[in-house]
Amino acid sequence: MKKIFSQINLQRLRKTYKFSYTKVTNLEAGKVLADQVPNLFRNKFNVIVYNFVDMLSHARTDMQVIKELAEDEKAYRSITRSWFDHSPLLETLKRIAERPAKLVITTDHGTIRVKEPSKIVGDRNTNTNLRYKQGRT
Repeated sequence: MKKIFSQINLQRLRKTYKFSYTKVTNLEAGKVLADQVPNLFRNKFNVIVYNFVDMLSHARTDMQVIKELAEDEKAYRSITRSWFDHSPLLETLKRIAERPAKLVITTDHGTIRVKEPSKIVGDRNTNTNLRYKQGRT
């Protein structure tokens, strides 16, 4: 879906770039991407979606072991930093940096720091989405 969106946007802008779209959702895919960096330079434009930090943030609320490791914001940032320092993403960025390239890093959503969270209570039809709640009022 996102590849199609990228392609449509390039067409709308009348850009006929050769491009790639890569979504990294696990460690093995990250290692494959790091190994394939030279191939990225065949394209004028590359989209790389790295999903780990998003998955970690969701796991922080869902999994007890992550709750234990990342009890507060400082611990969560420490875990994220440690992951990054040992990740294929860092290796990918280093390999990209070895050659002339423009790199844009962005996010599909941000975060809001909440010091006093609110507990939402609803009937069993209330959805469990972290970003919004929907159910009967």
